[in-house]
Amino acid sequence: MSIDPGGAADDTELGPELDRIASLPVSERAAEFSQLHQQLGELLESTPVELFDGDSA
Repeated sequence: MSIDPGGAADDTELGPELDRIASLPVSERAAEFSQLHQQLGELLESTPVELFDGDSA
């Protein structure tokens, strides 16, 4: 995975979303970033994890 100068990974779709948030007025950035953070947390919680021994968690 390579990192572009903006700091977003090339192989994700977060780059454009982070650019959009960065362009917002400071007063709106925290709320937007918090919402994105919550969405990522929900995605991680719903993603099955494969353990090294082949079991699923």
